[in-house]
Amino acid sequence: MSRQQGGFEMLLFRVVCIVGLFTSITLGGDEIRELQKIAAGDVRMIADSVRSYAVVQNKYPGDLAQFTDAAVLEQQLVPDHARALPPLDPWGRPYWYWTNGEHFIVGSGGARGMDQKWRTELSTDPRGPAVVLQDLCSSPGRSAVLFVDGRFCALPKDVTEAPIAGELTEQERQALTARDVRTIAIAVMSYSIDNNTYPVLTGSTSGVQALQPLLEPHYVRGLPISDGWEHGYFYWSDGKNFIVYSTGGDHEDQPYYNVLRDTDDAAAQIASICSGASRRLGADIVFANGEPCQWPEGSLDD
Repeated sequence: MSRQQGGFEMLLFRVVCIVGLFTSITLGGDEIRELQKIAAGDVRMIADSVRSYAVVQNKYPGDLAQFTDAAVLEQQLVPDHARALPPLDPWGRPYWYWTNGEHFIVGSGGARGMDQKWRTELSTDPRGPAVVLQDLCSSPGRSAVLFVDGRFCALPKDVTEAPIAGELTEQERQALTARDVRTIAIAVMSYSIDNNTYPVLTGSTSGVQALQPLLEPHYVRGLPISDGWEHGYFYWSDGKNFIVYSTGGDHEDQPYYNVLRDTDDAAAQIASICSGASRRLGADIVFANGEPCQWPEGSLDD
């Protein structure tokens, strides 16, 4: 198939989807979410091709510190890293791209387009790009779709993972969550290889956001922060043992800290937590010392 044919098929599919969403004059929340799904699929594809290019070339494509239309990258990314690049977002504007060689963004500004303050702050803010990107990612705008380094910004998995005109099933939420927990566990173990200890945060369980300064970007490009139900992940370690977990579909937080604190044998206490596959649909998803510990039946992919 030629590059032109691939691009035409992609454009035709997008037009069919978007036309169906614009049958009403005013877009409500559901319609905006469907447009964001289309944009998220496009943005992920562009970001994947950027990362593929970086693996081969040992650098990100494009000019440094310059906001450009993502389509400008076509000569560098097509056909070796992408069959074709989407030309416009669902709101009829070009996707945009920025890199400083260390970080990169691919995005759509949504219904309002790109906020010009992003361009200004990334260029002039004395705190530096890493801090600006963190702020940008925490509040990108109502319908914006941004992918910064290894993650989507402030978007639920119902947008970033669900099929167009579809919802995530409970089993899909479980599988996505199990994948995330495994990713966090692998990053923690990689850290321990270099530091001879697992990261220790506090005496209690903590949200995994506290691990970001320790693990990103050396051990994981983007640390998963929220599970398939948009609740945070949790982490505990005494340096020799660790658990990372999601409270699952029922969001009932189990008292793991109460079990693990003030014990002389954390390994034994963790073993008491690990009940394996559970028939309870809302069961927690827990990895302990890098291995699956507790999970709903069918949520693991191996």
